[in-house]
Amino acid sequence: MFTLPRLSTLTLVLASITLTACSGEAGSAWQGSVHDSSGIKIVNNLGPPLWTETDRWTFSEVLKIGVVEGAPEYMFGQVKGIGVLSDGRIVVNDGMAQHLRFFYPDGKFEKTVGGPGSGPGEFGPGGLNILVGPGDTLLVVDQANQRANRIAPDGKWLDSWRLTPQDGWLVYGWDDAPTGRLVTHMTRVPGMQRSEADTFDLIVVRHLDGTTGDTLTSVPGSRVRQYSGGRMAFYLYAGEPAVSLCPDNSLLAGRGDRYEIRRYDSVGELEQVIRLDPQSPPITESDQTFLRQRFKEIYLEGGFTSEQIQDLLSAMHFTETYPAFVTLRCGPRGSIWVQPVKPVSLLSAEEKAEFWVGPDAEAAAHFDVFDHDGKYLGVVKQPPGFWLGEFHGDYAYGRWADSLDVEHLMVLELDGLPALDRQ
Repeated sequence: MFTLPRLSTLTLVLASITLTACSGEAGSAWQGSVHDSSGIKIVNNLGPPLWTETDRWTFSEVLKIGVVEGAPEYMFGQVKGIGVLSDGRIVVNDGMAQHLRFFYPDGKFEKTVGGPGSGPGEFGPGGLNILVGPGDTLLVVDQANQRANRIAPDGKWLDSWRLTPQDGWLVYGWDDAPTGRLVTHMTRVPGMQRSEADTFDLIVVRHLDGTTGDTLTSVPGSRVRQYSGGRMAFYLYAGEPAVSLCPDNSLLAGRGDRYEIRRYDSVGELEQVIRLDPQSPPITESDQTFLRQRFKEIYLEGGFTSEQIQDLLSAMHFTETYPAFVTLRCGPRGSIWVQPVKPVSLLSAEEKAEFWVGPDAEAAAHFDVFDHDGKYLGVVKQPPGFWLGEFHGDYAYGRWADSLDVEHLMVLELDGLPALDRQ
């Protein structure tokens, strides 16, 4: 049974020692403060970013896998999951074809593993989480079939285990580290009413055989589902938890309702709190009207009755502003990547037509980047049509769609890193 760790370290009394940098223009000197409380660094970013136009990091393309027409092994329907093995081979899930494809580091096709179905060696429709465990053994999470599958580095199917709630908890998300560590983000089973004091999720070490290890820490849970008068209400954009496991087995965690990122060490002790105070855009009446109409369309497509739709829409509420961020990433050299939200007013007509609340739809096409010490460096833009899946070393692996919406796997190198003191 999972238990919540003590949270006393999250209620910090700031120490009297305060280090404040001098003022200056962007790129000249960091403006902010660092407070120390019982060994926990509290970093407040107060001024402009440190980067100038000449030393900011940028992406450059080094590999693209995919064709519009040609050999079928290079044609993708939907790039829905990516894993990178220690020898540089890339494993890609095609959610439409319902299989895995292995590619060599240079992009040459190696093999296809699995196919559609629910039996051994088969995968259900939709995306698969591809995690790389100890010894490059893959753990492929198949939500459609409600199971996790172990696959050897050579593509051989080993076994699988069921995804079932445990003591009222279920898996909210997964992450891995190059060390082979796997963790699961556990949340309460939907429909269970939670008190205000019981709104925390758990980060738990997970083994390849499905057994759980230590509970590393607790993190703030979702604010989207809230209870009032015994009824559940949904607050769109209220703040979802974001978690990322770093290469050194430390952990980043935060929730979008405030711009605060917490770093925990490898055993789950809080060691750093990073803050930025941006201006979150308001959720306008026009945005709310669009969202209500879009959800009504989605519910109609799902076969809901008019009465059910009315109940669902009446339970939908909005906060005054959009969340501060959508996702977190551990980046190269100990950097921290925070992806802001993209307001509805900035969505294209095509994006609005396919809109569904989730990281793909909500996320902006750029990241706020902080160094290992938590100092705000500046913004890195993604190439048009690119969606970041994961970092591996100094490279970013992700999905890229061309002007015809044909999907590819793309690998980008992060340029400008040598200018930063390597962590």
